[in-house]
Amino acid sequence: MKKSFRPTSVLQLALIAFALVGVPLIVALVTATLAVDRLATESQQSIRQAARIIDSGRALVEEITAMERSARQFQLLGDAELLDGYRSRRENYLRAVAALALHEFSDEYRRTLADLRAQEQAVFAVLSSQPASSPETADAVARFPAMGDAARRILADSSRAIGQAVENTRRQAAATQRQLSWQALAVIPAALVLAVFGTLLIARPVRQIDRAIRRLGSGQFDDPVQIRGPRDLEELGERLDWLRLRLLDLDAQKVRFLRHVSHELKTPLTAIREGAQLLSDQVTGQLTPAQAEIAAILCKSSMQLQRHIEALLSFNTIVQGLDQPVMPEPVDVGPLLEQVLGDQVVSIKAKGLRIETDPSALTVPGDREQLRVVLDNLLSNAIKYSPPGGRIRVCLRQQDQQAVIEVHDEGPGIDHEERAMVFQPFYQGSAVHNGHVKGTGLGLAITQEYVRAHRGSIEVAEARQGACLRVHLPLAGGSEAEEAAK
Repeated sequence: MKKSFRPTSVLQLALIAFALVGVPLIVALVTATLAVDRLATESQQSIRQAARIIDSGRALVEEITAMERSARQFQLLGDAELLDGYRSRRENYLRAVAALALHEFSDEYRRTLADLRAQEQAVFAVLSSQPASSPETADAVARFPAMGDAARRILADSSRAIGQAVENTRRQAAATQRQLSWQALAVIPAALVLAVFGTLLIARPVRQIDRAIRRLGSGQFDDPVQIRGPRDLEELGERLDWLRLRLLDLDAQKVRFLRHVSHELKTPLTAIREGAQLLSDQVTGQLTPAQAEIAAILCKSSMQLQRHIEALLSFNTIVQGLDQPVMPEPVDVGPLLEQVLGDQVVSIKAKGLRIETDPSALTVPGDREQLRVVLDNLLSNAIKYSPPGGRIRVCLRQQDQQAVIEVHDEGPGIDHEERAMVFQPFYQGSAVHNGHVKGTGLGLAITQEYVRAHRGSIEVAEARQGACLRVHLPLAGGSEAEEAAK
């Protein structure tokens, strides 16, 4: 089976597209040039012919008038030398008649011209053979007024014929103009269609490459990269697909590393936490105040480390898609928020923070534990970046069949350039927090995954001071909630 033609490069494809657009325009230009040139040539010929006819017609009238004057002078004076002037004028007359006879006019015009020629020949024969005082000469001279009228009729007929020729030229020019107009109306849309087609041919593989790069940038490595177009762009698509496979392999290695490291750390951490708790509970004996303080620090640090490890495990589970689907249940957000605030009471009191809540009766369908993690991560993030003695406002409200959760702190805020990146795993923003332990950068990433699992969205909202994180979740009973329940 014969393969279809494919350009070898984008340059060749662009040249083919320009050729497709240029050919009809060039054909139209050449056709218009030939039509205008033909019309100009015919117009020039018509003008020259009209000028010759008018000159010949006027010469005919003038020469007959001059011949009549010479003939009457010969009749009155009887001087034979006067006939020489007549003969000279007659030669001009004959040339004018011959010139008029060359043109294609009506039959009546030709008969008039032939009759005029015959009358003049008869008059010249009489003048050449008869005396000046003879009756035949008088009759011959008397024919000149009729000959002059006939010459003027010929001139008038010539003018009408010229007018008709001019009208024919005008109609031909109008027809040529209509032809060129229709041609332009046909060629311009065709050229535009071909231009759009050529643009699509060039833009399609570029858009495919753009979509492939965007998928790779957003971490979607499952779909293979396939580029259809010039061979050089297809080769670039093959390299992008190689990059996709490489990134997929690296991502799998990262997940395996997180799983192994998390599990390897969890076992000794459990022993450290239990040992610190035994020391803190003074099971092994009475502790001095300094020893008790060290044991409390060990307990607190081990708990923080355990939370970080649990965050790694949770993120690893989300990435691998190991969460078992659960049937959504109605979750009252208000009491859940009170539970999360109770869990964070130690951190809140340690920094002297004021918590302002504006709860509403909101019920959303979903997993209670995942929603608790969402609220806990939002509140932990606000506590970490709030200054000592600061204020945190938590607002629950309903908007357009959705539950809206807002957590607003008075910390340094989030730069506009970083707002799209704070939800990426392991991303640490440039803002300096007021905690003692640096986070893992997984809290907001896990929060975003859980919110998406509930058909909701999370964003960084505008705030005059500090940062404001806003979550939208479908309310129970809405169409989105029904879809999520399915």
